[in-house]
Amino acid sequence: MTQSLMGSSKERLQAFQDGRKRNELLHALGDLTYRKHSGDAIDAGAIDALIAELDGLNSSRNDEEAPAVSDTAEHADAVT
Repeated sequence: MTQSLMGSSKERLQAFQDGRKRNELLHALGDLTYRKHSGDAIDAGAIDALIAELDGLNSSRNDEEAPAVSDTAEHADAVT
């Protein structure tokens, strides 16, 4: 019964790996937008690529608590 509540170990591992990747991508996006805001020459394509990858991760999530990447994209556009 506990196993059914928590999902299989493969599902838990995949969720952990997806969360870790999402965290790395959000950190990289924050770094790029900070650097761009600070005056560094940052390729807008790099920011768009990170947002697209985040969209892909979020679309694969089954729960409704996924962060809204469109909000992140709007924030990145506002900063850049």
